[in-house]
Amino acid sequence: MMKNKLAFVLILPLLCSCNNNSNSELSDGAVDFANIETTESCSNKYEVIDIDNAENLTESEFYSTYVEDIQITKISDYRPMKPISRVCLDNKNIYALSDDKVYVFDKKNGEYQYCIDYKGHGHKEYISISDIQVIPQKKELLCLSDTQRKLFRISTENGKVKNVENILAGAPFILEVGDYTYYQFAYGTGLNKKETWLLMKSDSTHFIKKAVEIQPIQKMNYLAKGMYLHNNILTFVPVYSDTIYHVNTNEDKIKPVYVIQDKQSLWKQHKTEFNPGEIYEYAIKNGKNYLEADHFFETKNCILFTMISNDAQRGYPILKEYLYCKNKHKTYLLDVNSYPNIPVAAPFPTMVASDNNHFFGLLTNVEMLKDYEHYNMITNQKLSDIAKNSQEGDNPIFITLKLK
Repeated sequence: MMKNKLAFVLILPLLCSCNNNSNSELSDGAVDFANIETTESCSNKYEVIDIDNAENLTESEFYSTYVEDIQITKISDYRPMKPISRVCLDNKNIYALSDDKVYVFDKKNGEYQYCIDYKGHGHKEYISISDIQVIPQKKELLCLSDTQRKLFRISTENGKVKNVENILAGAPFILEVGDYTYYQFAYGTGLNKKETWLLMKSDSTHFIKKAVEIQPIQKMNYLAKGMYLHNNILTFVPVYSDTIYHVNTNEDKIKPVYVIQDKQSLWKQHKTEFNPGEIYEYAIKNGKNYLEADHFFETKNCILFTMISNDAQRGYPILKEYLYCKNKHKTYLLDVNSYPNIPVAAPFPTMVASDNNHFFGLLTNVEMLKDYEHYNMITNQKLSDIAKNSQEGDNPIFITLKLK
């Protein structure tokens, strides 16, 4: 079964600048990492997520064992969307970034609310949007235009621009946490190619902390957003890394919390610098796997994550979905890449978010959904009815999984 996944963001060298420069050997506007404090690294007894010895778990077993309730929301087709690159949620709405527009839908009934579309070259207009974040306390949606190095603050009450701010560097992803902003850097962000750190903290005027120095394997390749907020803790998943970090934003401390155990891990080559495109050929030829940094979703008791799995004989990568049960310290490989043998509540969705007790996902593959319905493989009556009337080009279906 083919699964539609939210697209990776491919990067070229990022010609971005910043006003932190005190080293005369650096180019004008480059970030002087030497003058920025390193976030304190804490030794920590991390949990090993062992995928080498993962047990198989079918879709039906996943739903019956871990899911208490499923809510199905058909997103209105009033404004058809192109592929979705980012989704944010608050208690009221779904915010979907698609083709440099943000479509807003009611979270309960899927009704269309409004569309944020300020693309242009005028005042309070953006060229493109690389990232979004909703701030419920401020009733704001942050829209980042990394090419312009500007942050647009949009009211979630009416979709109007409240303010436009300059940012310190053209990082494709940022995350606002209280009074501070975290930037996810890539190689070349900040015009300092002698040194790059992947996670930068700012107080809006200067960079004040750096964390996780870039490794050779992470240069000149794809960038996926690896920053998440979970229980007011920033979770950071670096590209290609086996290690997942927690950042205590109040105490400015970082620690490893999970490590993926995989004997075929691509991260074992982290000291190797690849040319653009070479890493994908190497991974396929040598059967190397890596964690998909922007698909790591944590709840109180469970983690859902995606691995990019390669095989030389197959000749192309596939996506493998895993469930880690924290209280059991067990890892499961979810059998969601083929049609089930028995009916299930719903096809396994593409996950987009999580909170303490829920996973949130999208069903975007209409052909797959209609096949499930045709062969009577959907037990949820609402979803079955939606599937009967679905057509290619429809907006996706939003699914909320409440966990036991």
